[in-house]
Amino acid sequence: MYRYSPESDDCEAQETPVQNQHFEVLAIDLFSLLPVTCDGDRWIFVVQDTATRWVELFPLKDATVEA
Repeated sequence: MYRYSPESDDCEAQETPVQNQHFEVLAIDLFSLLPVTCDGDRWIFVVQDTATRWVELFPLKDATVEA
């Protein structure tokens, strides 16, 4: 960052938002590129609580709206 903007304090001036309660803000992701399990699961749905950094993983057979 310094190499591109040595005089910019924008990043330092930004405060990190603080959540008041657990599970107020969640980060989600869908992970694949895994071999299919014996149960037929191919995807992992990842959910992280940004306040506590608690992570839950959910195996999925399909990653469609209907699933």
